[in-house]
Amino acid sequence: ASRRIFCFAECGQFTKNISNKHLIEPGRISIDCDGRMLVCDRGDKTVKVLSPDGTQLLKSFSARDCDGSPWFALRHQDRIFVSYAFAHCVKVFNNEGEFLYDIGTEGPSKLRYPVGLAVDKFNNLIVCSQKYVQVFTLEGKFVNSIKEQPTQLQQPFSVAVSNSGQVFITDAEKYCVHVFE
Repeated sequence: ASRRIFCFAECGQFTKNISNKHLIEPGRISIDCDGRMLVCDRGDKTVKVLSPDGTQLLKSFSARDCDGSPWFALRHQDRIFVSYAFAHCVKVFNNEGEFLYDIGTEGPSKLRYPVGLAVDKFNNLIVCSQKYVQVFTLEGKFVNSIKEQPTQLQQPFSVAVSNSGQVFITDAEKYCVHVFE
C-alpha cells in the first residue's frame, strides 16, 4: 500500500506527491475550508487531519464503538461528518475529534452503506447510500430521500455541490453523473 497522496492541477497535470509517515493506507480525501486535508486511513481506521501542505499531522481520531473503516470525511462549520459504510451510519465529531452523535441509524431513514457526503446550500447533509440519496439536517433529522428509479439513480456513490447550489451525484452502476438543481 502506498503512503502517498498524489496532487494534480485543475487541468489534470500531476504536480507533486505528499508522503506522510503518519499515513498507513490512505483512502478518500477532502479539503476543508481552511485548506487542511481530511484523510480516511483504512490502515488504522482513523480520520487524519493534515496541514494544508500535507506534511504535518494535526489530529487523528476514530470512532471508539466502530470496527469499520471511515469511508469519507467532511468538515462543515464546527463539525466533522464521517461516513462508515459497513457500520451503516454517519458519525459526527467536533473539531477536536470527539464523538457527538450518529446520523441514520434507525427508523425509515436508516442508512445502508453510506459513502459520499456533501453539504448543500441549505446547510443540509446529503448522503449517498445503497440505492438512495438521503438528506438530513446537520443535527441528524431526516429531511428527504431520492429513491431508486429506473430513469434516475441506480447506485449513488459520491456527491458534490457547486457554488451555485447544483448537486452532482456519481452513479457507479450507470457510469454517469446526475445533476440536480
